[in-house]
Amino acid sequence: VRTVQIDSASGLAPEALGVAQLIEAHGLDTAVERRCEGVCVVVLAAGARRLATPHAVLRCHKPYMPILGGAATLTAADQRLRQWLVDRGVDPALALACHQRPAWQPLTPDPATLKDAWLVTDWKPAAQASQR
Repeated sequence: VRTVQIDSASGLAPEALGVAQLIEAHGLDTAVERRCEGVCVVVLAAGARRLATPHAVLRCHKPYMPILGGAATLTAADQRLRQWLVDRGVDPALALACHQRPAWQPLTPDPATLKDAWLVTDWKPAAQASQR
């Protein structure tokens, strides 16, 4: 295994960090062809190379949980996830913007922003549909 293909509509932060740590420990690449939402971006950021098709949808937001102070409040978990991204070279402004957005209003950066912010390191061609 050299590349972990991910396709996720989010998930739980502790599990995402666990998967991300395994990917990083083994020096694997990560790749998204279709979608990577919520804490999935934490898993994507763990890759030695972070690949995505130009049409992949990457959306980020803070983990959903009803908290005192409203959706814009940064919790300790949000700060840890944000720091994880920054420590892997993701632009701090993008990491902060992601974790200030509630789950029902995710941030969907355009492809140029994803590349400039270092969340995506390389573009890959979309998979070809199989012929019958």
